[in-house]
Amino acid sequence: MLLNLLWLLLPVAYLAGWWSGRKGAGLAPACKVRRRPSDARSYVRGLNYLISEQQDKAIDLFVGIDRLDQEMVETQLALGNLFRNRGQFDHAIRIHENLVTRAAAHSDAHADALLELAADYSASGLFDRAEEIYGDLLNNKRHADTARDALIGIFEREKDWPRAIRLAEEQQRSGEHYRQIQLGHYYCELAEQAVRNDERETARLYLKKALAEHPASARANILRANLAMGRGDYSRAIECYTAVEKANPDLAPEIISPLLEAFERAGDTRALKAYIRHVRSRNNAYSVIRVTQQAIRRIDGDAAADRFFKEQILKRPSLKGLRDWAQSELDKNKRGEKDKFAVIINMLDSVVEDKPAYVCSACGFEARSLHWQCPSCGTWDSVRTFIGAEGE
Repeated sequence: MLLNLLWLLLPVAYLAGWWSGRKGAGLAPACKVRRRPSDARSYVRGLNYLISEQQDKAIDLFVGIDRLDQEMVETQLALGNLFRNRGQFDHAIRIHENLVTRAAAHSDAHADALLELAADYSASGLFDRAEEIYGDLLNNKRHADTARDALIGIFEREKDWPRAIRLAEEQQRSGEHYRQIQLGHYYCELAEQAVRNDERETARLYLKKALAEHPASARANILRANLAMGRGDYSRAIECYTAVEKANPDLAPEIISPLLEAFERAGDTRALKAYIRHVRSRNNAYSVIRVTQQAIRRIDGDAAADRFFKEQILKRPSLKGLRDWAQSELDKNKRGEKDKFAVIINMLDSVVEDKPAYVCSACGFEARSLHWQCPSCGTWDSVRTFIGAEGE
């Protein structure tokens, strides 16, 4: 409804400005606004076309108006933006291309039109055209920062990490924008590519650069730990996994399984038991409780594992914990009681399965798996484990 109102108000605002300019003609000559009557009539006709949803005819009139002053530029830029926001990219492109053609080269109007045209191309998926315009605008002081941000966004979508790194580092050197977190992830992306190509040493070098940019990078430390596990360096893996837990406690569910595996493969039962005591002393996400319970079962037997599980579930109740407790009790009861437990388990299963495991702290996007970059808003390092009775 608001958008429709804006569509109506824009031409009206233009006509109001034209009329006030006519009335103010008695002021200083510099304040006069002289516009051919046919221009005003074109706007009235254009308004009628917009009201009757004849948008092509309306655009024909708007772009055909002879006089191109600041008011005209701003009005047509706004019209083009509204078309883009409505997903009518062809209309937006036509209006902005017309302004680019008609505005004087190197003028602010020309640069503004180019910026909006690049946004049209990007929104419609024509990234090569948008990239070319944004590249030219890097030399325009008025729009350089906006163009650089937009280019970095395009490079992220295209997974062109080297060019994203170059621009982000340029922006960071200017002292106006700091992108340590993004740069850390860009280097991690390159490290993952290197791992897929079995270039382990190259991956380690990229991860070193990632941590130089973002020392607390959980992703970089997880990747370093995984590489260490692959080469049998369990002490190094333990060091990296525990670094993740210290810097990002909410990511403990992501590293608990490989961390306990590293302790066990290292053969250091004493260190493993010390870590389990550390886990026992705190409130834990359910995945941490479950995986630690399995490790205790292997070391100290069923009774110790069950005691740990019950202690932890009482500290932090969760639907997942209740479901698994009911499952463990199922075999201990008589047949009539088993049927009741089975009903409870089925109900809890249906509830738990529908709940998201992760949520973006920036936009609220919910997901079932961890994303280092939010698929909804594009923010890096904003997706967190969903902690609570219905989550971890």
